[in-house]
Amino acid sequence: MVSVKRIFMLIFLLIFLHTQNNILFSQSIISKDKVFLKNGRLINGNIVREEESFIKIKLENGSEIKISRESIKYIKKLEPAVIEKTEEFEKGQKTKGFVKYDGEWINKGDYEILSSRDSLRNEIIALREEKESILNEIAQLRGKRLYENKMFQFSFNPPENWKQMPVTDKESVCLFVNNQEDDFNEYIKISVAGRSADAIDQSFIDASISGLKENSEGHLNKIRGFDIVKVDGLNALKINMSSYFFKDANDNSENQEPLHQKRIIYTVLGETRMYKIEFSCLVKNFYEFYNLFEDCIKSFLIFDRPETEQIKYPDYKKTQVPAEQGGGTAEAQEDKPELSIAEQASQVSVPSEQFGSDKVYLKNGKLLEGTILQDLNEGVKLRVESLSTPEYVVTISRNEIDKIKWLSNEERLQKLQYEEEQRMKGLVKFYGHWIPIEKRDRFYRQADEEQDQIIMEKEQAGLNKQQEQERLKQQDAQNIQDGQMSALLLRIKELEEENSNLKEELEKQREINEKKLDEFLERERQKIPIGKVAAESIKSVLKIQVRSKYSYNDRYNYSASGAVISSKGIIISNYYIGNNPFREDWYVQLPDGEETKARIIEYDTILDIAVLKIDATGLKPIPVGNSDHLKQGDEIILVGAPLGYKDSYKAGRVLSLDSQLIDLIDVNVRLRWNIERKYGNLNIDRIAKLFKSDYGSVPMIQHDAVTYAKNNGGPLIDKMGSLVGINQNMNTRGKIEIIQPAMSQGFNMAVSINAVKRQRNFSRYLR
Repeated sequence: MVSVKRIFMLIFLLIFLHTQNNILFSQSIISKDKVFLKNGRLINGNIVREEESFIKIKLENGSEIKISRESIKYIKKLEPAVIEKTEEFEKGQKTKGFVKYDGEWINKGDYEILSSRDSLRNEIIALREEKESILNEIAQLRGKRLYENKMFQFSFNPPENWKQMPVTDKESVCLFVNNQEDDFNEYIKISVAGRSADAIDQSFIDASISGLKENSEGHLNKIRGFDIVKVDGLNALKINMSSYFFKDANDNSENQEPLHQKRIIYTVLGETRMYKIEFSCLVKNFYEFYNLFEDCIKSFLIFDRPETEQIKYPDYKKTQVPAEQGGGTAEAQEDKPELSIAEQASQVSVPSEQFGSDKVYLKNGKLLEGTILQDLNEGVKLRVESLSTPEYVVTISRNEIDKIKWLSNEERLQKLQYEEEQRMKGLVKFYGHWIPIEKRDRFYRQADEEQDQIIMEKEQAGLNKQQEQERLKQQDAQNIQDGQMSALLLRIKELEEENSNLKEELEKQREINEKKLDEFLERERQKIPIGKVAAESIKSVLKIQVRSKYSYNDRYNYSASGAVISSKGIIISNYYIGNNPFREDWYVQLPDGEETKARIIEYDTILDIAVLKIDATGLKPIPVGNSDHLKQGDEIILVGAPLGYKDSYKAGRVLSLDSQLIDLIDVNVRLRWNIERKYGNLNIDRIAKLFKSDYGSVPMIQHDAVTYAKNNGGPLIDKMGSLVGINQNMNTRGKIEIIQPAMSQGFNMAVSINAVKRQRNFSRYLR
């Protein structure tokens, strides 16, 4: 019975492993490179990139971190046998059909999906980098900060249009939120706490390796990586984190998708405080807010620092070195002179052995003393021993050695035996003295801190000097700019006064010129005889005849006239010469009396305008004028073929220019019929709006030149012989052929030529 139960448990375990995301994976990291930091910490992983200033190491969880060379004590890399074993493991995974992605072995289908996502991400990064140079220039401008906190001595520029919200926890100082109605509100939060040496500890590295951890709010947090950066010239730890949570914690339905939150945390150590700057957004929106976060962090100014160029730090030499036995307390030793590391090491060491050393004389005149560990053909490996430096091992080439003075074999044996005894006691050799290993590590940390302090003081001094030079440069540039601006403003004021005077003179001169021009044109108009203008214009007007396509004889049913607007056979006239142009044949009578068939190439039923094309050349086109220059009372000439008789004209005057084509809808039967066919049977206000949207303004020219039936389509010309309108048969009642009585002859209308030119389908013919 027990064996059956175990079998079922084993089957259940196999099914669970197979269904877990349908992805079988295993870590390819069998062993790890070891990076020993100067602060005593150890980081395990695989080194994937080495540069002069930093290295990149991949941790077991697949994330990568960048470590500065300055913070590394030494590196222990994988042995060749381990590398060979790792390669065999990876070869086995590939044989099984798995592909390596982000430190894990997954099937090819999942790899293609993830690779496609990465390609899209790289395209987004490439687009962002195109703007990087301009954004960097903007970020370097150190102008006035939009937010300043005098109590905690910092200021920065929050994103534009982000709203400041009240903080809820004790350490938070300010909170800015991007108030938009979406799944997640992006935020920037600043927290301030007392400075502590334990503020950044091993827990960050432990969390990055151990994977997901749940916080008090039920969010799953994971550290993706960290780096040492600068914020306003101060050292800062930049941490990249991921958080997974549900928007509605009370909703337990399966349809709710978890949100993936991106958090970037900068921990900056000031003189007396620690500043925590947190940026957050959803991972899917990260590249949308990346530049905004970068600009914000570059704008930070932290004033929690000494005013002098030299940065002062707590005297760790007095607080960290414990009091020795019999020497009193640590407080009692504070007044004693500070000792060097070698002197402090001699005070806590056992008596040093009195042995000689191997001496290596170099060709450059230097002498190295210590213990030769290996004597090889290409050189020797020497452990250098000195009371002024810690022991270190160096390999010296034969080409650099002048001579070697060896220690006697007996003394060498005694020395090595003594060293082994000391190591068995837990002691290590340091500055020529045997001391406990914890003492040596403490001295190492002290030396590292001294070196870091020197480097930081030099960096801060250089930064302060650079900032002062930049400030003086900006001040000089501002003074020059202020002087130039004052002179420019004065000059602008003078030019404005001159411009005002010139405008007044120009306006007076324009009024005089316009008056003189009107007088001159009026005199010229009076000089031109109407008959001469009409005789010249008649050469550009042709007779148009229309008959049905289904007619049993050659007799024409309708006639009109048209104006030649191009020598290549382009004629403009009315569209409704007959009843239905699609069922009619149109012919044009040429000046020599011959007839040729015409075809309609453009038309508009509402404007009642058509453009014809005939196979003829050498025609005389009529000049196209400007109907906007017409005035009430101006003389006009109507040229056409009334009642089918060509080469006739009638003079008259402009009665009105205030009418619009849409105003004639109640008196023109055919116009109303065409408008209702296009827009429907709507009220007049609605029709007027639709008409204006399609045609704009269509002014009509009302004149008193007598209009007869079959004279429609004829050109209306001004006294200079230019085409200013196309005459229309109003069709106010009944059929078009009816001749209007004399008392209605004043109601004669022509479409202004400028209104026709404004229509897109006619403009190319009337240029």
